[in-house]
Amino acid sequence: MKSGKRVLGIIIISLLLISSVSLVSAGIKDWFGFGDKSELEGELPESATARVKILDVNPPIVVYVSPVDDGKGTLNTVTPNIRTASSGNISVKLWFLAQQGGGVGNLDSTPGTFNSNASFFRTGSITRFNSSCVTLGPVACGTLCTGNAVNYSCTVVMRYYDDPNGVVNWNISAIVRDTSNRYGTNLTKQFTVASVSAASSAVNYLNWTTPPLSSSDPDRYSDNNYMVDNDGNSPIPTTKVNATQLRGVTLATDAILASTFTANPANPATCGGITLGQDTNPVITGFSVPKATTDAGSQSELNFCLDTAGLIGLSSQDYNATRSWVITFA
Repeated sequence: MKSGKRVLGIIIISLLLISSVSLVSAGIKDWFGFGDKSELEGELPESATARVKILDVNPPIVVYVSPVDDGKGTLNTVTPNIRTASSGNISVKLWFLAQQGGGVGNLDSTPGTFNSNASFFRTGSITRFNSSCVTLGPVACGTLCTGNAVNYSCTVVMRYYDDPNGVVNWNISAIVRDTSNRYGTNLTKQFTVASVSAASSAVNYLNWTTPPLSSSDPDRYSDNNYMVDNDGNSPIPTTKVNATQLRGVTLATDAILASTFTANPANPATCGGITLGQDTNPVITGFSVPKATTDAGSQSELNFCLDTAGLIGLSSQDYNATRSWVITFA
């Protein structure tokens, strides 16, 4: 009887322990949020997708820069040489490839921005640049690089007076930026600028008419100033004048000889400088026109003087040149 009661007591205690464990387990589940689905709040739906965005931290690289064209549309890959236009602008084209991390990366390809640009520069010259190259889009590198790249097209405007080659070549700088403002630069290409000699003048005549001349007058310079503009990119060191005689309009037997005139770079009180002659084509010593260094241009005045002693004995009438005078610059 006693042993039977003892067994029953053990059974009851075991049930209580099992029940207690069940209650504790339920409490632990609640504390850690592992209850039934109906008890969870803010759980991910079954259709949720994980997304990862990786920003390329490599700086951009300009992997290739093309040779420049010659300013007239011809690409010379052997000896790139630009020939500027006389007294004007010349548009020079080139293109370059850029990439980031072996591909297009995070390159900023917004058209018309400073994020892609090219410039031409050399010591002692004004830098010419295009600050908004045109994005042509992604391309396969082919033999120029590995992977894909973005192709940029640039046009750089040069001025007529930009220096010829001389001692130092012109350098090309190609720059590209990414969306985090990191940038890459390529300075591997150079080119030369050909020498262009050109000159002009807004004056195409010489007059000695106001007032009319007399053999008793002192030597007289022409009524109009003859200004010579340098329209090239090289100095004009040598100037020649091929003059001709002037014949009377009414009485053609009277003539003012070409040797009656002189040309000089200064303006002395009397006719100085170089005596002209018909078809002798003398060099006007001391006269030169430096090349321009700014858009203001460069010009020099060439003075023409008539020795009135050469008018003695001539009739009173108008005298005109028998053909045009020719001024040659070299």
